[in-house]
Amino acid sequence: MLAAWSAQAQARFMSLTSFRAQFGFQPPALNTEHMVILEKPGWKIGFEKDSRKAHFNGTLVWLNAPFSRTDKDGILSATDVRLTAIPILTGQTGLRPIPTHCVVLDAGHGGDDPGAANGRLLEKRLVLDLAKRTRDRLTAGGIKVMLTRDRDQTMTLNQRIARAKVARATIFVSIHLNAAANTAAEGFETYLLPATGFASTAGTAKDVSPQPGNRFDTANMRLAFQVHRNMLQQTHAAERGIRRARYEVLKTAPCPAILVECGFLSNPGNAKQLGQSDHLDRIADGLSKGIRQYIKDTSPPATAPRPHPLRR
Repeated sequence: MLAAWSAQAQARFMSLTSFRAQFGFQPPALNTEHMVILEKPGWKIGFEKDSRKAHFNGTLVWLNAPFSRTDKDGILSATDVRLTAIPILTGQTGLRPIPTHCVVLDAGHGGDDPGAANGRLLEKRLVLDLAKRTRDRLTAGGIKVMLTRDRDQTMTLNQRIARAKVARATIFVSIHLNAAANTAAEGFETYLLPATGFASTAGTAKDVSPQPGNRFDTANMRLAFQVHRNMLQQTHAAERGIRRARYEVLKTAPCPAILVECGFLSNPGNAKQLGQSDHLDRIADGLSKGIRQYIKDTSPPATAPRPHPLRR
């Protein structure tokens, strides 16, 4: 299969053997019927065969392009190596260290737009509650936070991004709740922008051209990974993965940005939990811990204090 590809096509991909060697994974790769597994101390990656699904230490990440299994090896998109694997495995974000962060939390919907609903449970109210709980946790640690809305008001997507720009945001997190016709659908999803030239996870996007938000692709991935895995750890919610979509707030955000879906109001079990304050606390704990870990990833390294000169 590799021999059939042109040199130009091969340059867009990396073999699994090369990937394993570059990142120090132990040989040989473990093959199951549906997955290729790589391991090294501290890390276990599973690539589902002929699929965009990859599992990094148990966290599901949807790749930009499918992993393909050949007779003797496997093939990964070089874009996914650069924009997915490197930020997850190494913490590199492609950004200069940021001395002082400003986190903008965007509570979705509001005012005339209630979002998803289940009886008295309205998405617009619950996500504002979550934004405020997350803000309180972050500000308690000395982190600057701004909300795009702090009350029930109608806001356009452009207004949300404009407020992030005015605040000089370094992190943008849009908070939402999900709904589906299938009431069995449950769990958490985290979205980031697809790489240029690649379709969204749903595969419905016709425009795959570069977007302003693509200049933060590497940082978007690191932010999504830290926030998503911490939300799952705190809530034990069903895992639906880190996905890719060209939502307007992700396309035009002035900084690394993600959109989180914190459960399905259409699912009876999820809806019951979302009506409980302690569950909202756990979501806010996960959001704030993930954001703090990302801030640690992108902050300048701590320097040891200079010793005071001895007085004589």
